[in-house]
Amino acid sequence: MIKMSVNGAHKRRLTRNLRLLARNSKDRKRYFRQAGAYMVQKSVECFSREKTPDGKRWKKLKPATLEARARGPRARAGKRILQVTGALKNSLGIIEIWENGVRQGPSLGIFQGIGRAHQFGRPEINLPPREFMGITAKMDKHMTNDLVHHVFRGVRSG
Repeated sequence: MIKMSVNGAHKRRLTRNLRLLARNSKDRKRYFRQAGAYMVQKSVECFSREKTPDGKRWKKLKPATLEARARGPRARAGKRILQVTGALKNSLGIIEIWENGVRQGPSLGIFQGIGRAHQFGRPEINLPPREFMGITAKMDKHMTNDLVHHVFRGVRSG
């Protein structure tokens, strides 16, 4: 059996660090607010790049869609996908934060249905999926690192 004793300044530092670890582990909403903002930022970037979170290009617009746009009031959108008004992209935000997670997506009810249709597609109306929300391995690694930094925030060694 190994015995160890800590006294003086080392004991105070160890006690302080253990208190910080316990507090930071309980204060998870702060981390999830940060993680949610990061996910929203990445979703918005999907619109700019017209790609899924993992970098696959969205399916191009059909010729009939392009023709209809050229003739109508949406001509200014040109060939840009899901960006005629920008309303879906601009509706993205953090919807809910709780102790064990965060939910992000279109924040207004009308855009939740529209967002779902574009995210997953609707084969019955020939609408292909154009994923703009999701977590990639790179994002997972980033958020895991952020969580570690959150838990160890303020803890000092030495």
